[in-house]
Amino acid sequence: MVSSFLLSACSDDTASSHKRAKTAHLVETQQAQIQAVRTQLKASGSLKAKRKVRIYNELSARIVELPYYPGDHVNKEDVLVRLDDSIISAELDKAIAGRKQAESDYKRLKTLKPKKLASDEEIAQAATALEIARAEEKLQRARFAQTTLRAPFAGQVTERLFEPGDVVALHSQLLSLIDPDSLLLEIKLAERWMTAIAIGDYVSVTIDALGTSQHDGRISRIYPGIDENTRKGTIEISLEPQPFGAQIGQLARVELFTHSVDKLVVPAHSIHHDSKGAYVYIIDDDSKVQKNYVVKGHQYGDQIAIVSGLDVNSSIVTKGFIGLRNGKSVTVARPETVTTGTDRQP
Repeated sequence: MVSSFLLSACSDDTASSHKRAKTAHLVETQQAQIQAVRTQLKASGSLKAKRKVRIYNELSARIVELPYYPGDHVNKEDVLVRLDDSIISAELDKAIAGRKQAESDYKRLKTLKPKKLASDEEIAQAATALEIARAEEKLQRARFAQTTLRAPFAGQVTERLFEPGDVVALHSQLLSLIDPDSLLLEIKLAERWMTAIAIGDYVSVTIDALGTSQHDGRISRIYPGIDENTRKGTIEISLEPQPFGAQIGQLARVELFTHSVDKLVVPAHSIHHDSKGAYVYIIDDDSKVQKNYVVKGHQYGDQIAIVSGLDVNSSIVTKGFIGLRNGKSVTVARPETVTTGTDRQP
């Protein structure tokens, strides 16, 4: 009878122990910490020529020479376009003759003055006529020079818009020329990232046409202002050095990191939402959970920045959410750990 009672008592104690073990709510936690985080950005764009020029005529005339076609390479000072100069050449010859006559008249009057055969007024008029003649000659020489258009730098012709024999109106675009050794990449970034990068930052560039190799690039220009329609800013990236085989128009992809900033972060999966907003469960000094509402910032990989509503070193519940409610007593299953995060943005 006694043994039966002891057995019954042991059974009751064991059942009670199992019941207490069953009702213990285990959670894992992590401390909210300030960490240095940065964002990895990805963007794409087309390769463009940094150095390019459109060739215009400054005279209305007939084209007599236009030797180059798109794709042709030219050297600096090569003749790109030659216009008919017959009329301008004649006008220049006339201006030269007028200048020579004015010089002769001025010299003759200067020699006559000591003999009192020329007045000061006549000499002054001759000097003025000489200045006018010289200016006219200079003007005609400038016009004559405009009949020959030369390459301002060594490069490659990309456009040819007329043919020899065409009469071109004043200020018509005749050719386009680029420097194929001065390529750059232009990309767009969301406005929120524009203050997190700087000129001189290094980036990684992949050009689809050249395979999967990564090439070094550097931010060389950040355009002022944001496009009001897309809310994106524009940056230019120089290739250093320029990859062999790179050409204008090729698609290129860029990976770059923003500058590191210190943020109070928590694991992204520890944040929950209800009708009042975002919240996390924190552990108080009595080992009870409390629902703590927060204001979220940007996400950095598996971490989310907290703008307000949370103190540093608060113990955040990261696992054990099933059945968890405000004010419930919990048992922490393991020591708190801290991880880092890097954001990857498309």
